[in-house]
Amino acid sequence: MKIDDKKLQEKIKFEPHWGQKKVIEAFDNNRETLLRCGRRWGKSMTCSYLAVREALYPDKRIWLVAPNYDLASIVFDTCSRFIGTLLSEKSFKLSKNPRSIIELEHGSIIEVKSAENPVSLLGRSTDLVILDEAARLHKYIWDEYIYPTTHERKGKVIYISTPMGQNWFYDKEIELGDSASFHFTSLDNPHFSKEEYDRAKEGVSERIFRNMYEAEYMSDKESVFSGVDEVIAGTWKGPVPGHHYIIGVDIGRRNDPTVVTVIDRNTNEVVYIDSFKDEFPLQKEKIKKLSVNYNNGKIILESTGVGDPILGDFQRQGVFVEEFRTAGHNKMQLIDKLSLFIQEKAIKIPPHEQLIKELKWFQAVVPEASHTNYVKYCAPRGKSDDHVMSLALAVWDLQTYDGMDENRNNTDISRYRKSHRIFNEYQ
Repeated sequence: MKIDDKKLQEKIKFEPHWGQKKVIEAFDNNRETLLRCGRRWGKSMTCSYLAVREALYPDKRIWLVAPNYDLASIVFDTCSRFIGTLLSEKSFKLSKNPRSIIELEHGSIIEVKSAENPVSLLGRSTDLVILDEAARLHKYIWDEYIYPTTHERKGKVIYISTPMGQNWFYDKEIELGDSASFHFTSLDNPHFSKEEYDRAKEGVSERIFRNMYEAEYMSDKESVFSGVDEVIAGTWKGPVPGHHYIIGVDIGRRNDPTVVTVIDRNTNEVVYIDSFKDEFPLQKEKIKKLSVNYNNGKIILESTGVGDPILGDFQRQGVFVEEFRTAGHNKMQLIDKLSLFIQEKAIKIPPHEQLIKELKWFQAVVPEASHTNYVKYCAPRGKSDDHVMSLALAVWDLQTYDGMDENRNNTDISRYRKSHRIFNEYQ
């Protein structure tokens, strides 16, 4: 017996727009369906509806898989709301600890799975798998852990994502063709106003807008920083009384140097860069002295791994320091922030040869063989990114804009303040 979509949608108060209707129809006619969508198109709502509709049939196992639990929980929370509207409390059991799962009395299950723990994807058979932010997953996760679960029950798969590099998600879209794959921009959602669309276009960098709102692919290897030459200006400067400074510190590993970058928070100018390979005690003294020299400037220290002991020592000594952990998704956010500042010409960089080289060769790469879940921001093989990371750490703290309005009249910075607010709004 087939579920009546109209009655179900009325019950849960879900009115699919034209694009969502096309996807629902395609899902009914295909084993695999792919959605490449801009932000706020409604892909999570669509998949939540399809997951709940599937779960209303007896003995169905539905997985919501994403690069991490937070992302997978977006669809799960909507599924929970739909189920709560449809069924009495006695008809289902909802749990979020130790794992997020909805168990219906007739045997169907909706369960959150994270690709951060691939072993948890082994074993059980599935009737439906929803891969949220599929472009951020690597092909081995699909090949080795998820795809095999669909064999026994001939399970269906929905791939949903804002695109990243031209990786396996890109290949899957070509494979499925027009009948089972869809490309929608944010504006294709009639509930996303043209005013908000234009506001986002004005506020964020062109690269971010094309990717997030137009849902356009980046190439596998694409320069991350656009407009580097246009922000090269200024000279090295000593501390100015009354100015506030940020010091980005990328701690060297093995043969890499430790790199420090100082930004004047009142002008957004890089005023000092240095690198050194001394023993850690001497490095700590140099960094501490630099902070004192630049008006007790705030240190943003990359603390993952080798930076942890230095961070602890600074904290015990009362040095003005803040940690930044670059593991996983955090590095993507850090680099995207720097990319946006450069795109919007919101910083100035003196003509430092090594830094300029690193900015121009820095790449966004999606390596199929890598056992990580995210697009990788990195330097090409054999090249370094120490100066880029140091600069990015210093730029990261510019988002707060403490005291800036009183100290300068900079239209570029004002524009970035607006763009930063818009960028966060649509995360």
